[in-house]
Amino acid sequence: MKRDYTWDNFKVLITVVFQAFTYIIDYIILLGIYMYIFAVLGMKYFAGKFKFSDDGHVDLINGSTPRANFDTLYEAYTVVFQVIVGEDVLGAVLSAIRATSWLSTLYFIILVVTGKYVLIQLFLAITLGNFEEARVQVNYGYLTSRFIIFKMFKRKKTKKVRSLASFTNIGQIGGKI
Repeated sequence: MKRDYTWDNFKVLITVVFQAFTYIIDYIILLGIYMYIFAVLGMKYFAGKFKFSDDGHVDLINGSTPRANFDTLYEAYTVVFQVIVGEDVLGAVLSAIRATSWLSTLYFIILVVTGKYVLIQLFLAITLGNFEEARVQVNYGYLTSRFIIFKMFKRKKTKKVRSLASFTNIGQIGGKI
C-alpha cells in the first residue's frame, strides 16, 4: 500500500495553523508592546520636527510634513512598522537626520536590529517549531493507526506458528535477514 505524502503534508500544514494560534497571539501582543514603545520614543524625539521646505531644509513654520513622521501615534506606529518590514527605511532615516542630527540614526539602528532581526527570527522560530511538532504528531498518528490494524490481523494467526510480524524487535529473530 503506497502512502500519500502530499496528504500527510497537508495534514501537517492544517495542524500547524491551528496549533500556532496560541503562540501567535502571544507574539502579536509582544510585537504590539514593542511597536508602542518605539512609537512613543519616536514621538518624544521626532514629533513636530519633520517639516521641510521645498529645497529640503528644515522649516518648522511653513514646511510640509513627509508621509513618514512621528506627529501622531498612528503615524509613529506606521513608521515603526515600515522600518521593521524594511520599506523605505532610508527615507525615514534621512528625514530624521535632516530634522535633528546624525545621532538619530541610533534610534533606527536599535529599531532595525531588535525589530527586524530579533522579532522576525522569533516569529520564524515559533512557526518552524510548530511545523516540527505537527509533523511528529501526524507521523505518530499514522504509526498508531498502522499498529492497531496490524494488531487486528495478528489475532487471526494461530498460536503454533509465529510469524515475522509478531516480533517487536529485529534482534529477537536471531537470524540474518
